Amino acid sequence: MTTEVPAHIREVAGYRVRQRIGAGGYGEVWTAEAPGGLQKAVKFVYGFHDEARAARELKALHRIRSVRHPFLLSLERVEVIDGQLVIVTELADKSMKDRFEECRTAGLPGIPRDELLRYLCDSAEGLDYMSEQHSLQHLDVKPENLLIVGDHSKVADFGLVKHLQDVTASMMAGLTPVYAAPEVFHDQPSKQSDQYSLAIVFQEMLTGALPFPGKTPAQLTAQHLSSKPRLNSLPEADRAIIDRALAKDPAQRFGNCREMLQALVAASDPSAALPSSAVSAPHDSGNTDTKTICASDTRTTEPTEEETTSEKSATIEISAPDPSPLSHRMWGDIPEREVKYQGPRDWNAAASKHRPTLVIGVGGIGVRLSYAIEQKYRDSGKEQGQAWYRAVAVDTDSRTLNSMEILPPLPEATDITRLLIPLRRPQSYRTESARIMQSVSRRWLYNIPNSLATEGLRPLGRIAYLDHIDTILQTIGDAIDDVGDQAVRTPNAVGGDPRIILMASINGGAGSGIVVDMAFAICSLLQKRGQQLSDLEVMLIHGGPRKTDEQDLARSNCLACLTELNQILQAQKYPGDPSARIPEIDFRGSQRPAFQLLHWGEELQDGDYDRQIDELSDYLLMRARSRSGGYLDVLNAENVQDEAAPTIRTLSTFTVPLSSRSATERYSCEVASAVVQRWLGTEEGQAGERRRMALLNQQDEECEERQTRFERILQEHIEELVAKENLTLDPMLQSMFVMVHNELGADPDEYFRAIVAKEFKNLDQPCDDPVQRSLKVFEFLDQLIGHGAAEIETTEKRGVSLRSEIGPKLCGLGEEAAGRIIEWLLSHLDQEEFRLQRTRELQHELDGYFRQLEEKARAMAERLHGETHRHRQKLLDANFEAKDIRARDRAKHNAADFNAWIKYAHLRIHSIALLGVCQFAQVVRAKILDSNLALKNVEAELRRMANFFDLEVGNVADTSIRAVEPRFHEFLLVADRETRAKICEEHLGLENLLVCTRDGTMKAAKMLENICRTVIIRAQTDLSQTPSTVSLTGAPPREEIAKALTDCRPRLASLGGACSVSVFFPCSDLSESEVGSLPTPEGAAGLVPCDVPEIVYCQHVVGTPLRDAARMLVDNRPEYRDIASRLHGRIDVNWREL
Repeated sequence: MTTEVPAHIREVAGYRVRQRIGAGGYGEVWTAEAPGGLQKAVKFVYGFHDEARAARELKALHRIRSVRHPFLLSLERVEVIDGQLVIVTELADKSMKDRFEECRTAGLPGIPRDELLRYLCDSAEGLDYMSEQHSLQHLDVKPENLLIVGDHSKVADFGLVKHLQDVTASMMAGLTPVYAAPEVFHDQPSKQSDQYSLAIVFQEMLTGALPFPGKTPAQLTAQHLSSKPRLNSLPEADRAIIDRALAKDPAQRFGNCREMLQALVAASDPSAALPSSAVSAPHDSGNTDTKTICASDTRTTEPTEEETTSEKSATIEISAPDPSPLSHRMWGDIPEREVKYQGPRDWNAAASKHRPTLVIGVGGIGVRLSYAIEQKYRDSGKEQGQAWYRAVAVDTDSRTLNSMEILPPLPEATDITRLLIPLRRPQSYRTESARIMQSVSRRWLYNIPNSLATEGLRPLGRIAYLDHIDTILQTIGDAIDDVGDQAVRTPNAVGGDPRIILMASINGGAGSGIVVDMAFAICSLLQKRGQQLSDLEVMLIHGGPRKTDEQDLARSNCLACLTELNQILQAQKYPGDPSARIPEIDFRGSQRPAFQLLHWGEELQDGDYDRQIDELSDYLLMRARSRSGGYLDVLNAENVQDEAAPTIRTLSTFTVPLSSRSATERYSCEVASAVVQRWLGTEEGQAGERRRMALLNQQDEECEERQTRFERILQEHIEELVAKENLTLDPMLQSMFVMVHNELGADPDEYFRAIVAKEFKNLDQPCDDPVQRSLKVFEFLDQLIGHGAAEIETTEKRGVSLRSEIGPKLCGLGEEAAGRIIEWLLSHLDQEEFRLQRTRELQHELDGYFRQLEEKARAMAERLHGETHRHRQKLLDANFEAKDIRARDRAKHNAADFNAWIKYAHLRIHSIALLGVCQFAQVVRAKILDSNLALKNVEAELRRMANFFDLEVGNVADTSIRAVEPRFHEFLLVADRETRAKICEEHLGLENLLVCTRDGTMKAAKMLENICRTVIIRAQTDLSQTPSTVSLTGAPPREEIAKALTDCRPRLASLGGACSVSVFFPCSDLSESEVGSLPTPEGAAGLVPCDVPEIVYCQHVVGTPLRDAARMLVDNRPEYRDIASRLHGRIDVNWREL
């Protein structure tokens, strides 16, 4: 992208700078016009010339300035101008990166092979010339630095050029890790370093794929130093060549760049043989597709021999399965064992209480589950919170926590506690390094990603856990105390010691790296409270990702986690965690925490994870927030003591809504659509048409009566507003008089008497021309008071007057009152008897009232204007007749004239007051007219909502809820009432939400749909019956049960154990229910009443061999043992292989 140079840019050393054509970490490149009109490229290096980056560039340029070659971009001028380094070079057509983007845009994978080889042969010649003739290495070979001029390429940007004999300067600053050779990371470049980079450029420009696809500098460093390249994207003939060029040992690469290119050119012709140097490469390329999941420490000082050995042993390679580099040598076949089915347990549902519960979700899956439980609780129709329930969401990645929707807490509820435990930069651990390094390998601190998240690496999760251990223990301890206190405060409803449910995926870095140590840290808290360790239930979730480059890491994390757990359970003792200050926990001869391993499947996509989370959250809602969780406590209390080898529990669930989920969604949308039509004030569908016809044909009188009743309601509402705001004529005139009094600062009579007496001297003396004197007084009063609306005010007369002063105040008063009136008007959108249509009628009536008020005031003002004119004329006539009276009688006439003038002022004041009422009414009517736009906007948004719901519902008549649910109208009224109440409470009214709130329409639609769904689910729960006699899904009971039992069979059940089948069915009153027995093909299942509005089938298996379960989860491939051994978070424990 080019950028025009700003107008203020001057010529630089005689070059006229034109356009910016590129920018990087070190500077910017611009096109420039040299003297004579020649086009050049000018590079401005950031910073002053004596700063580190510019100094390095300048030093490199001094090395290259004497080097001349046709395929090296020529340097024409190097200068320091105003303290900044400026470099002038010839101008190329484009870079190889630009050509690559052109090919990708054209639909090609990369640059055509023949064209690419032509460019790289030129670059190889230039690089070999630098190396062989001048002992220089470029060390920053990348597509952006290979420039195309005509049909040839030239090597450019020599900012990192280094003499091979120079061992003093570090190369880490300015290095591009994607293309850097391994030896460069150790500041030991060789004459084959540029060949390594050129080989990477060849693969990327040809195929679009990199041989080392790391995302962070740490990952790239690790891959270059220890991983084999991924060459699957290359043609078969090229793989051995590029594999040799990418050898970790420079001595194993080709002699120079030209030799590598010759081999690639020969490989283009299948009949041509490769040079002997290519086929005799000692480097093995059989294992080409790898991923480094941990890296050795990159350092500037030489490590000790002990550290070197440790670092090498911690470098791990995991390959993708296509083609699979791992052998399929088995541990041995995993034996299948018979599952023993057990019958229902005894449980007194009537005497059951809620149990205080704390749910803790760790890592991405755990966090999502904790929020899903809360959403399920709200969707089930609950309107009251549970003070005895708390949830804590813990993760190292802020992106996961921030993506969770923060729900407003219900009454008596507490928000989900979000506990972010991010990693920090390596240098930030200096004060804590001694404690953390007690149990974590030092090298992991130097591989913390820029995201400060674990990126799937277990030891990084362990570092985050140790760094925040005090906050974690304090948060969990406080939450346990809070929920425990509720059992004391509400002993009739809540009882028992707090139950803690800890959930995490064992495939990721945070969950897998933290969950086992956190579980036993919670055990230490329980012991301090005097509770049993069995009050802790730990759910370990395995769900293999679909992406092939993530599968091996996920399996290795899983195996490492289960290896650690297996060893702890085998010893029946947790060894303690000095770094976290957690003591040893010995549970021999006593109950231990209940560990459950859930197998969700392999190659899961995002939708699969969503479905599994949805299913498990149904179970967890019942487990943690329903009294029916007590039945599951009975199952968990049957602790199976491990004999020869540790065992674990597993479970699986299958949820059957009372009506299918799709039907519930459709029904809720249909009810929501009817609610919106109700808000619009219209009727819909054939039922509405039938009602209208009935009104026309049979119920005309009733219709007229309803209309008359509504008109009376309209009048009552307007009268209520008028009385509240004092909007009748008399109170408004009084308000005008008060405003005049305040403006004059005195009583009007006293004011005008004083001001006239002051303005006109000797009024008590005889006057030769009383007519002229009265005219002057009238003119003075008119200027003081202001002219009426019917009078034309000339420029000479225009000025400050009483009317001009109170006019703006009247406008402000009208605006203020109009705001309250419009707010009152729009509030009727939220009233059941009005809605949109009748609010419009109310608006029309309101406008009519103010129109009548204005007309009445204007008529009175016109009558008063006539009276004022007659009074004026009468006085002037009397003055004209009094010109000839005797002097002794003129004093009496002067007093009469004075009183007449004051009466004239009073009449004018009354006229001004009446005109003020007219002005007030006009302002209000203008605002009422403006409210038309608000109502039109509301109507448009409501119709958009209606269209949205209509599209969701469709036009399938036989699936309409109207046809199957006689209580449809009741659902409609309840949903309408609850939605209106929520909108008024949270958004101050429908108009404010739809028109004044960002994305308000979608928020309203989502709110309405959720409430309608809740109403339907509540109704289904109330109507539910025992599933043993009636199928609530419409399918025959036997078929439904058989399908549900198949779908909820745990994947690990083939390993054996004792299985309990439970079917939880909705029941509105647990006190009148008890556990029943449901015959199934496998045996009797427990039929358990619950207050969750769905049927949940569960199979719990205890006694599953942990070792066999771990083997099954990693596809019974022992190769993962070596990988997993390097992913253990703790080095202070000697973990034995599984």
